[in-house]
Amino acid sequence: MNLSKLIPALAASMAIVFAAGTLVGCTDSGVSPSDTDQTSQAVEDATRIINGLYTDKDGNILLDDNNEPVTAPEVGEVMPTDAQGSIILPDVPENGGSSQSSDGSSSRTSSSNSESSKSSSSKTESSSKTESSSKTGSSKTDDSDNKGSSKVLNVGGKSYNIGDTVVQTYSVESEVEFINYQAIVTYDGQYLKVKSAKLQKPASAGGILNYKLDQKIKFNGVNLSGYDYSEGGAFLVIEYEALAAGSTSPEFTWEVLTDMSETSLLSNGKPVSTFKLSESFQ
Repeated sequence: MNLSKLIPALAASMAIVFAAGTLVGCTDSGVSPSDTDQTSQAVEDATRIINGLYTDKDGNILLDDNNEPVTAPEVGEVMPTDAQGSIILPDVPENGGSSQSSDGSSSRTSSSNSESSKSSSSKTESSSKTESSSKTGSSKTDDSDNKGSSKVLNVGGKSYNIGDTVVQTYSVESEVEFINYQAIVTYDGQYLKVKSAKLQKPASAGGILNYKLDQKIKFNGVNLSGYDYSEGGAFLVIEYEALAAGSTSPEFTWEVLTDMSETSLLSNGKPVSTFKLSESFQ
């Protein structure tokens, strides 16, 4: 037998036996053989050693609090044990922390995917909010445009923007002359405000007018020589300011209208057929 080859082989075998005894605590703890078997089994269930690193049952490398692999002791190194002789492993998170598999790949990929998913979700939500905000802004602009286009006041069939001046002219045509008159114009102060009101010739002769009243314009006139409107003409001109959007129409009411023979030209408050009143707007 070649002793030079046998002696190194025996030495290697003894080193392996010594390392196994150290890991299970049977050399230094004085635990009985049956206890040693149980301790060995507990250690084996808890961890495995692959390429000098501790792993779990699935072969994932255990990481310490610094995310560094937990290395197994060198042969001959004595590991600390508890009162029962079980090896006390280095501090490793209960759930194995961010463990690595034996092929060196990290389970952080799942975490990374999760973060990526959250980021994507956040971007989608942000985009959705921006789009919603954009639509909302567009809707407000449309409403504003609609309001702008609806700021119109309709008076006597004509349209005016708010703030415009509405000029209303009452004209008279009569087959006979009349010597006196009295009338009133009422309007809606919500939509119109009187800026001026004037009687026109020949009605202005002997005529009196007051427009500084509450939504009313009152006027009358007396002319013993008579008012001649046989060819027709302007009787009263009123200027209003348009105040609000909507529709309105001032109302003219005769109270007194008498011809030269002092006969009323009114019937049930309306002028007889020989007398005509018309209005126009500009």
